[in-house]
Amino acid sequence: MKYVLTVLSALFILSCTDVILPANPSEYVWKDKIEFRVTGNAITTRIRYEGPDGLQQVISTLPFNTEFTSTKSSIFLTLEALPLNYPIPTLFPFLSVQIIVNGNIFREATFSDFTTIPISVSGTFKH
Repeated sequence: MKYVLTVLSALFILSCTDVILPANPSEYVWKDKIEFRVTGNAITTRIRYEGPDGLQQVISTLPFNTEFTSTKSSIFLTLEALPLNYPIPTLFPFLSVQIIVNGNIFREATFSDFTTIPISVSGTFKH
């Protein structure tokens, strides 16, 4: 009788759960959310980044933000921004680039100068 009650209790508990585990743990697929952000007070900025479709280049106003997901276990990420011009009364220019992976800052750099050199960050993200 004890055995029957134990089996019935176990079956009841198992029927209440919706946990589905893969047969092979290596079948689990990671999805990383990758964001590229550029902020600052430049009027227009040339932005280059490595996305899922290869190297992309855009000329944009700020702030600039784009994102994608990746299932790769290792991925090289790069982001570069070049301020093209600032508003005439700007006394303190500012430019910031960030690569964010799964909500955490992966790489970041800031720039506060009128010279027109690009600011860039890059790195390989691994699980």
